[in-house]
Amino acid sequence: MAAAVRAIVWTANGCVALMLAPVHAILGIFFPAAYEPLLSDHTIGDAGSDELFHPDPSFDPFAVAEELRQARELEINRILRWAADACCADVTIPLPDVRPELLPWLACLLDHQRDSLVQAGKAAAYSHLYWSIPIPGVPSIPSLDDRPQLAGSEKSFSSAEFGPASTF
Repeated sequence: MAAAVRAIVWTANGCVALMLAPVHAILGIFFPAAYEPLLSDHTIGDAGSDELFHPDPSFDPFAVAEELRQARELEINRILRWAADACCADVTIPLPDVRPELLPWLACLLDHQRDSLVQAGKAAAYSHLYWSIPIPGVPSIPSLDDRPQLAGSEKSFSSAEFGPASTF
C-alpha cells in the first residue's frame, strides 16, 4: 500500500513539474537571477570563504555603540560648558579636552558664535558636530564639510533635532 501511495505521489509531482515547465521558462527569461545557482561551501572551495557562510558569532557591530554615544555626549557637554564659560569670562579659557580636529574650530569661534552654540542647546550642538546639520550663526566644522549629503536635502535647511528636511 505504501509503495502504491509513493508511486502516485511521485507521478503527481512529475506531472506538476511538467505542467510548470513553461512557467519556469518564462520566469527564467524575465528573472534570470531567480534561477541562478546559490553559492555553497563546495562551490567556493577555499578556507577563507567559510566566513561568508558562517560569520563569527562573537562579532557585534553595535557592541560599542552605547560607549560611542556616551563619549559624544560627554564631548558635547565639555564644548557647551567651555563655550558658556568663555562667553561669560573676561579672560581666555583653555580649550576643552575634545577630539584634535575640533580644537582649531573651537579656537576660531567668536563670542556671538559661542553664544549661538550655547543657546542652540545640546541636541542642536550634537547635530551640528556629528550630523552636519548647521546651527545658524555658527560656522561648520571644516573636517566634516567633505562628507556626502543626503539626496533630497539641503545642507542649510534642517528640521529642529530630527535631521535634514527634504526639499521637494
